[in-house]
Amino acid sequence: MSPAPLRFLLDEHLSRTAAEGLRRFDIDAVHVTECGLAGRTDAALFHAAGADGRIIVTRDYRDFLSLAAHSRGEDRPTPDLLLVPASIPQGDPGPLVRAIASWIRTRGGVPIGPGGMAWLPAADRDRTDESGRSGRVREHPPSYQRALHRLAVPARSR
Repeated sequence: MSPAPLRFLLDEHLSRTAAEGLRRFDIDAVHVTECGLAGRTDAALFHAAGADGRIIVTRDYRDFLSLAAHSRGEDRPTPDLLLVPASIPQGDPGPLVRAIASWIRTRGGVPIGPGGMAWLPAADRDRTDESGRSGRVREHPPSYQRALHRLAVPARSR
């Protein structure tokens, strides 16, 4: 039996065009502006995504990880979080669409869940280091990811 298709909710600061691009690849994705959640609080998005069985795609990992940590033990569905690293540019929806599609292929359509989190793979960027050498550098999520992980995972399960 194959897993249920993954369903995504793109946070307000991400491009609505990215949701449209994902749908062109038959990926169930909606942007908050398309489902009446524009301007709502992160908590409202969090609970709406949980109730609708959607994975929240966001750059706002601090607030959503905090919501996930505080919602443990509540008697309501907790959404998965798909976190977007800073290396994926914000102005162009193409890299985000490709990163999500690649992430789905890599996982074989298997959800993170329940109430889990994952980072999209960091994008390669052209960089010049201090010595003037240039080349492709892979950016990774912030170094304080361990602290965020501690926030998201209850102490008794570590």
